[in-house]
Amino acid sequence: MVAVVVTAAAVVAAAAAVAGKLAPDDGGASETIRKDSASQAPPLSLGRMKPFHIFLVLAGLSAAVFGKIWLGIYVEREFGTHHLFLKHRSTSSFFFRAPSGESDRVDLSMEEELEESLYAEFVESGGGFRRSVYLFF
Repeated sequence: MVAVVVTAAAVVAAAAAVAGKLAPDDGGASETIRKDSASQAPPLSLGRMKPFHIFLVLAGLSAAVFGKIWLGIYVEREFGTHHLFLKHRSTSSFFFRAPSGESDRVDLSMEEELEESLYAEFVESGGGFRRSVYLFF
């Protein structure tokens, strides 16, 4: 175990010496490495990778916003299974469920009535169940 740690430390020190971040203390042996590496092309710098990283962040944020606005998850009334579906119009609601289930309950609170109406609009009358994929959780 100690040999692995010492070897890993030596590899890190050699890599840092090649990169020029640490002063070499191996009697000048890394000076030849530094001279050889100076003739090679420089490694990728942060400045060259920055536009690609910005693109990845913007693409991820765009996908998250698209998913939040145009995709939703609903819980089926009868069996309680989860489905991912494409909404027929954009909304900030993401999770849809029918609090009454298959029963004919009429004593719903205001929040439950709102959930029930959103479920009926987006899943049943909006056709969300036709544009859905079963989720295995």
